[in-house]
Amino acid sequence: MDTMSLPNGGFIKYSSVFGQVIPTPKCACQKGACGMMPILKDYGFTPDPNLHYFIEANKQLGVTTRKAIPERYANVLNGYKTAIGKAKATKEAQNTQLKQIAPYNPEFAFYRVIGLHGDVPNNNGDLFRWGALEDKESPELLRFDNKLGKYVYQTFIGKGNYKDHQNDQVIKAVGILLDSVPNHKVKGVELLIAVDKEKDPMLVRGIDQGYICDVSMGARVAYSICSVCDNVAHNSYEYCIHIKNWKGAHYSGPETNWMPKLAYEDNRGVEFIEESWVTVGADPSAKYLEKIAHLNHAKNKMLMDDYIHKIYAELEKQEPNYHKMNNLLNFAIAQAVLIEK
Repeated sequence: MDTMSLPNGGFIKYSSVFGQVIPTPKCACQKGACGMMPILKDYGFTPDPNLHYFIEANKQLGVTTRKAIPERYANVLNGYKTAIGKAKATKEAQNTQLKQIAPYNPEFAFYRVIGLHGDVPNNNGDLFRWGALEDKESPELLRFDNKLGKYVYQTFIGKGNYKDHQNDQVIKAVGILLDSVPNHKVKGVELLIAVDKEKDPMLVRGIDQGYICDVSMGARVAYSICSVCDNVAHNSYEYCIHIKNWKGAHYSGPETNWMPKLAYEDNRGVEFIEESWVTVGADPSAKYLEKIAHLNHAKNKMLMDDYIHKIYAELEKQEPNYHKMNNLLNFAIAQAVLIEK
């Protein structure tokens, strides 16, 4: 189940609860056996595992410089270390036979991801409004919650990062969510995640090498609205037949004039409680952004090389088509510009 009712009303929802994070084989990259590595190397591109640092842009000078972790992030990381340390001490006190998890190392790997998208139902049939679909005055992700004193998208900050939503204990956290900002261009919430390298080195390796790139959010929801009949449900007992039987699928009936309509839950009163690394997420576009950037870079270089090869092939002909060559050259230049960006 991707949804469970809370005793006092509301739901806990996950955008994915299927699949399992599969770590990269320990020797794969060292022996050149990674799936993408030979392809990328053929085109002169090797992903850099050391790309995860903070960049500060100076628009006036037109330069970017590498910076240390900002103080506000360092404070959150210190809180994470304290929480993990207390959790370990508690568990060890309860069971002296408990094997200690890998010792804490203050070094973190930093990743930028799209945590979720708004205004689009995910594969589980859950929608989180950006502004809104029909009512532009009724936003959810961009709503300021007076009770919490922050915007809904900001409730990610300070929460734990897990694998496969194993969030029942703090000690299972593999990292912490440092920052959350809205990306209006794609109607998505961008997250900055710090993953404890020593806590789960195989996870870090898998992310760096592109084997693990899907993420999935966990949220506490006050109530949901059916997209077909506008029924309001505060728990699973209040679900209408559309959500019970057709959630995530198209329904047609008298309520829709027998026209097919996607049945999904429009979630309200949202507070995010975690973000997990998963094998396959319910939001197909919720991904690790740097990995996407790597693949786009490789793809652009492959296209540029292909255009250049076609230009040389045309030159070798007895009667070259210079108009075609000019077009190919323009395409190659365009790909070169994309690579530089």
